[in-house]
Amino acid sequence: MIHSTALNKERRTRELDELASGRPLDVLVLGGGVVGAGIALDAASRGLSVALAERNDLGGETSHTSSKLIHGGLRYRAPGDISRVWESARERHLLMSRIAPHLIRPMPLLVPFSTQTTLRRKVSTRLGLSMGNWLRIAAGTDGSLLPAPRSVMPAEMAEWFPALNLRNTTSGCLFWDGQVEDDSRLVVALARTAAGFGARVITRCEATSVDPHHVTLEDRLSQMRIEVRPRFVINATGVLAPAMDPGVSATYSRGVHLLVEAHPLELPRGGLTIPVPGEYNRFIFALPWMEDKALIGVTDDPCRAGAASVPAATAEEIENLFSVLNPWLKQPLEPAAVIGSFAGVRTLVDDNGTSRRGTRTTGRLSRHPMFHFDRDRRMLTVAGGKLTTYRHMAELAMDQIMAQDHRQQPSATRAIALVGAAPRHVLPELHVPPQLARKYGTEAPAVLRSCPTDTMAEERVAGDIPLMRCEIAFAFSHEGALMAEDIVDRRSSVGRIDRWRNEALAGVTEQLQIPVLASQS
Repeated sequence: MIHSTALNKERRTRELDELASGRPLDVLVLGGGVVGAGIALDAASRGLSVALAERNDLGGETSHTSSKLIHGGLRYRAPGDISRVWESARERHLLMSRIAPHLIRPMPLLVPFSTQTTLRRKVSTRLGLSMGNWLRIAAGTDGSLLPAPRSVMPAEMAEWFPALNLRNTTSGCLFWDGQVEDDSRLVVALARTAAGFGARVITRCEATSVDPHHVTLEDRLSQMRIEVRPRFVINATGVLAPAMDPGVSATYSRGVHLLVEAHPLELPRGGLTIPVPGEYNRFIFALPWMEDKALIGVTDDPCRAGAASVPAATAEEIENLFSVLNPWLKQPLEPAAVIGSFAGVRTLVDDNGTSRRGTRTTGRLSRHPMFHFDRDRRMLTVAGGKLTTYRHMAELAMDQIMAQDHRQQPSATRAIALVGAAPRHVLPELHVPPQLARKYGTEAPAVLRSCPTDTMAEERVAGDIPLMRCEIAFAFSHEGALMAEDIVDRRSSVGRIDRWRNEALAGVTEQLQIPVLASQS
């Protein structure tokens, strides 16, 4: 990297002016989710001139609504999708060992069995976990990082998840996967690393038209319009991708997660993985998250793209999740236990690029990515995929662009560590609050120094909200936050808790005198 990785308002203004001046541009990436940011990093690290335009904020849509798992493809083992499981295992290894080890940590997960669990279910689960373990070894992931799966009895299962209903539990399996500290922080780290290789990363900037010879961008803050003439455009806009490219056929799936206090679950040390009754490749998770909170999800139901406008769980969705989880708990959870929720819409395609419309569930649709090149507009649309495999998806996208341009410059992203990356054993040596080490890695000391006074640095924004004043300052000066909600909802996740959000927004606004964004529509 030869450029600063700091993203801020001043850099954004300068780089918008550079785009408006007509400077040559090899690749314009539309979309600042995990795939778009990954593509910007891949392209910039190959030596291309790159700009990324995101109409809202980095990681502001589907990339911030995942289950926070960097997983080895458990759901793909049942239908025998070996290539998808191998890709997941390989990319998990790269993320946990090289790319972002500071943001991803091992998570123990239990699959419980009851007297009603069929022999077929038990055998398929154990075979699937064994296959995943073989692929873990093949990917190079050491057993000290992700131990091998094993059978466990109820007494030990209660040590990992004390709220488990042992009267219904006969045995189970324990396996390990990766949990990301925060999915949007992964996106921000990707975008900043891309900026370090020279990519221009511009949020609140929307493509209003993509024509054969130019793209019109509108700065949503100033309403200024500029025309850029990139040699190639990559459409990585997620749910919006099919609307921008009529050649793409897709269907949509709505995923909902609930947040509850971890105390009613007796502060679990690991997570539960519950198969959805009647299906062999859908699971409900209950995972410890955010210090003393727990995350429950995920639904996977057909929907229209417009379902993204309903950002929280409905009463029916809460009931559906609890109906699967509660039979496995000593004390069933009630809807009143929900302290926050979030929902996202995924774009799903079949392997041949067409959608299976009319199916009862989207759980069987492939998570394979789809690529479609529009020769007239020199635009590559990227759709599908998932959080864990974003890097490989970006590599495949840029390989296609390089082939169109008759270049042979391979991807280097397997070996590129993101800003802050450090092995887990190094983090305690930084002598910073653990909360900062987990979020920022080796940048944590710089985060502490970003406040005007040392006494202010570790002060919380308000009450018991786990957001420090120094984090607010750093998000504004280095992480591209332009609005108070960028900090509350994405640079941290405190905005996910209903009772915290307004108080945190007020505190951020007071500290930095930046506005609260009224809407992201």
